Amino acid sequence: MRATGGDRPRRAGRAALAAACSAGVAVALSAASPLAGQPAQATGRTPPVAWVATRGLVSDPGDTVARVDLSNRRVGPPLVVANEPVALATAPGGRLLVADEGRNLLSVVDAATGEVTASVGVGLEPDAVAVAPGGTDGRGIALVADFGDASVTPVDLGTLRAGPPVPVGPQPVAVAVAPGFGLRPPTAVVADFGGGEVTPIDVSTMTAGPAVPVGDEPEALAVVAEGPAGGPAALVGDVGTDEVVPVDLTTFAVGAAMALGSDPTAMAVAPGGTTWVVAGASLVPLAPGSLAPGTPVALPDVGEAVALEGSATAWVAEQDGSLVPVALATGRAGRAVAVGGRPTAVAVTGRLDP
Repeated sequence: MRATGGDRPRRAGRAALAAACSAGVAVALSAASPLAGQPAQATGRTPPVAWVATRGLVSDPGDTVARVDLSNRRVGPPLVVANEPVALATAPGGRLLVADEGRNLLSVVDAATGEVTASVGVGLEPDAVAVAPGGTDGRGIALVADFGDASVTPVDLGTLRAGPPVPVGPQPVAVAVAPGFGLRPPTAVVADFGGGEVTPIDVSTMTAGPAVPVGDEPEALAVVAEGPAGGPAALVGDVGTDEVVPVDLTTFAVGAAMALGSDPTAMAVAPGGTTWVVAGASLVPLAPGSLAPGTPVALPDVGEAVALEGSATAWVAEQDGSLVPVALATGRAGRAVAVGGRPTAVAVTGRLDP
């Protein structure tokens, strides 16, 4: 268990965590692309369920993932995984992926039954997971960011075997995948929290390209079809500067930073192209293309993660152990659902909203 200097939630305590480690202490997400996996969106025909990694306090980590039936907003029996579930992603075949930081595992869950069907060993302290196209029988490739190893471990979701780790920058904490944008080669992007940079990965060869400096403590990532330069772009949330920085995925040129006024800890991209950014106790929309910030949505508490239920609702996991719906059409937060712990990630599986 790593010391972080206090009982703050895992993702909100990055600065203290980085200091402890230095001292030696232990997408675009598009409606047509459910493979992106960072963050997850609802897919399929089963009733929608929100899964929330309730990792708990640093001194008292949890081992469960809460499940919320979004049709009636009731909390069901928790999913018990190995130890310290910290990141989630959806995968083809109605599966939920859970990064188990405490035991260095990627767990595969049948989202319909809530059963853990397999666990695969990955690198030290897996802290993020996203899904790229490919894999045996087209079942996808999980890309797991290994915070403690400065690497990304690819896992073939058809064979459930891990491949050789891909070296990246120090303390990788987020991964996003850009499928379907005509990029050659297909690209994933990794946020290296400890290096103030992002590292691109050629998904076809699993090789890393040169790191791109983006600012202080990059933590959140999303990929959009059209950035300020006109082509696909990675959006990087720097918690050290409270800014979102665009990186053109064709030239890897860094664009002008956008100040948000609070830590950008998570992002989700709606089918219409609007990027929703969790920034402190607010959810901020960024306009397609220009990425101009819109009117923030006030949240009851500080947010940590966000996932979309189709095009209608964003579900924000908050530090106080709640899950809050935000109607995207009106920009209004609804009644919170208590899930417990200190959430670090949320994913939505099931049918899409009309």
